[in-house]
Amino acid sequence: MREFELDEFESLFERASIPVFDIAGVELASIAAIMCGQQLDHSIVALAAYLAKRFGGKTTVYSPVGISSEAGARFLQEQGHGTAGEQFDSPEELAGRLDETACELVLLPEPDAQGERVSILDELARLATVPILIVRNPIAQARDVFKNVLHSLTGNLEQIEHLAYSFHLVEDHGKLVLLHIVELEDLDDVRETLKVSPEISSEAGDELVADLAHHAERHLKGLVAATRDEPYDVSYRLSAGEVLPEVQREVDRGGYGLLVVGTHREGMRHLDADEYQMMHLVRDIPVLAL
Repeated sequence: MREFELDEFESLFERASIPVFDIAGVELASIAAIMCGQQLDHSIVALAAYLAKRFGGKTTVYSPVGISSEAGARFLQEQGHGTAGEQFDSPEELAGRLDETACELVLLPEPDAQGERVSILDELARLATVPILIVRNPIAQARDVFKNVLHSLTGNLEQIEHLAYSFHLVEDHGKLVLLHIVELEDLDDVRETLKVSPEISSEAGDELVADLAHHAERHLKGLVAATRDEPYDVSYRLSAGEVLPEVQREVDRGGYGLLVVGTHREGMRHLDADEYQMMHLVRDIPVLAL
């Protein structure tokens, strides 16, 4: 009887220790669609039309000087979702306009030209605060991008403001998977630190590593619980390893339409080294860099 009471107490304590989160919404009232003068423009326009219709927003079409955005802008205007096309001389100018218009999402093509990437992605990611959805391959159906979303979580799980885009963009009856990887390098640092104190046993070190994973899992459970009443399914996966190979393996086997990386807090983008590499190296599906 005593053992049963202890088990019940531990179960109640475990549930009580799961954090409670309130995920903010994203309006997506203002979307920017960048034209590149290549085939990917059709996919960008289709995504813009779909998102503008879904969220009731407006799209502004931009293109570098010398590249026409007239066709895309005209299509979105005819659909009631767009404004006249605009041209920009530099990423700096474009970033300034995005901030001035309180843009909430940029749709950016990254085409390949003769085997070399032609892109303003790095400069725009450095200069603009708005999340960037990067498209590298033609998209058959815009809606399919948001049916099965993978969000790679790194860093401090208590900072949840950046999750708003993933929770807002995933389709009704779609799936959102939160992937958190306990990095092997971090575990090695913990083990090296423990060696400094001879009174700490290796068993205690293993327990601490297990505690790190348990701490992450509590937050992931809280995030899943926060979406209990939403019309889509949220789950999490927790693993230990190297971030880039683990994320790529999950992308390869998961049938995802979108990968979300980075954080977006207080109007600023945060990309660590692994997230920056993912933004460039994952090319099979669109990547949303927060």
